[in-house]
Amino acid sequence: MEINLFGDLFKDKLGNYYVAVDRFQNNLTLVNAVHFFASNFIIDEEYCKEHENEIVSCFPVEELQNHIERVTMQDSDASNKLPLKLYLLESLLEEFEVVVDPFYERDTSE
Repeated sequence: MEINLFGDLFKDKLGNYYVAVDRFQNNLTLVNAVHFFASNFIIDEEYCKEHENEIVSCFPVEELQNHIERVTMQDSDASNKLPLKLYLLESLLEEFEVVVDPFYERDTSE
């Protein structure tokens, strides 16, 4: 199975989405997708002013919704250069040893 790290989405039976952040041989590390998108966004003073009295989780949830749309729309757009996929989490368990990392932190050294 070809997995695109930081791109493909994995959905469990409860409707939660995950992103793969690491793969080594048959080991695959997943992170909750909302947590993943939240870690890719820095809240600064300007953002706080613009979004005063709003729920902070709105941004990562919107990013996830946009990513789900991009992934699912690719099926109808064969010209897309990055073939991202949506998998059922259960299908991964047949091929990979899956670990869900609840404490994911983006590597900022790059």
